[in-house]
Parts: sequence; structure tokens; C-alpha cells
Amino acid sequence: MGKVHTWLKCIFIFFNILFTILGVLLIALMVWYDQVETSVLLCALAVLGISGLGIYAGCSEKPIILKLFAGFMVGGMIGMMIIGITAAIWKNELEKEFDTDSSTVAELKKNLNELQIEESCCGFDSVSDWGDEIPDSCECEPTLHDACQAKPWGSEGPDLVYKTTCGSIVSDMLNAYTIFRGLSFGLAFTALIGLLISLLMLHQVNRHDDVRNTITYY
Repeated sequence: MGKVHTWLKCIFIFFNILFTILGVLLIALMVWYDQVETSVLLCALAVLGISGLGIYAGCSEKPIILKLFAGFMVGGMIGMMIIGITAAIWKNELEKEFDTDSSTVAELKKNLNELQIEESCCGFDSVSDWGDEIPDSCECEPTLHDACQAKPWGSEGPDLVYKTTCGSIVSDMLNAYTIFRGLSFGLAFTALIGLLISLLMLHQVNRHDDVRNTITYY
């Protein structure tokens, strides 16, 4: 008979098998779409390594391995919480930058101009947002003809401007931050579950060893 209850051991191993599959899927998707991102690859390898350690910890019931796994869960939980909070802060800051109620016209124009330089877009809803004076940040290179359009008739500024509006980019960024925040907090909660299960298993292992040592002593 093992040191840990069979049902708890099965849940723990199944928990780690799911994360092993997740790590494999992340790597497979990167290879399939031929888009290998270093950060995502490292994350996938970390998931594979930690879940593999968890499976070994569940099968071996070794206290040192369970403690090591629990340590990784603590680190992962804290890391995911930090990432989730950071994503929430960035989302709020981006919303404030383009909030017409809390920002002046000058601030909105400044923020929009900076975004146009970074993201190659023009205007929040359309190029007409700039009125008759279109800034140089809207200028689209002739070589990017598919991304360009002629400036509105009668306006001053670059002859060719970007078709893409900054409003759609801001919306995509806000959605990405929301998804990233939810995913990070979800993974943090999952790490908490993994931590609690590993601690419970460690408690059962230690209790089993204590009982055995007591019997051996007598």
C-alpha cells in the first residue's frame, strides 16, 4: 500500500498530465504555424519540466521531490499574479490615455500621435479625426501601397496616409490585456491547487513515515 491515498495520487498525476499535454500543444502550435517565440517556447518547456517533475513526485512519493514541486508552484503562482496585475495596470493606463472624459484635447492628440508612430496607423476612428491638418506620423510609405490611402481632399499633410485606424489597434490591445490578465490569474489559481494537493500529499507521506518509524522503534 502506498503512502498517499490512491484517489489523491490519481488526481495529482492527472493534473500534471494535463499540463504536460498543454506544454506539448504550445510547442506543436509554434511549429505548425512556424512562429517560434522564445518567451513562449521557454514557457512551454518550463510547463513540461515542472509537470514532468510533478508526475515523478506523484509516482515516487518522495518528500524532497514533493517539496521541490511545491516550491515551483509557489514561484509560478507569484509570477502569474505579478503578470496578471501588470496586464491589468497596462490596460487601465491605455484606457486613460484615450479617455475623452479625463484627458484634454491636447493630451489625446499627443497620445494618438505617439501611437501612430509606434503602430503605423492614422486617426482613432478615421483620418478625419485630424481635421484639415494631418500630422507626419500618419504618413504611409509608397512601397506599402496596400496599407496606404490618399489623404482627404483639401487637407494638409502627407499625400498618403495609413488605412488602418488606431482605434481598432487600441481595441485589440485592450482585448489582449483582458485575455492575458484572465489567463494569468487562471494559471495562478491552478498553481494554488497544485500547491495544496502537493502539500496534502507531503503531509500524508510524512505521517506514514512517522507511523512506520514509531512502529519500528517499539
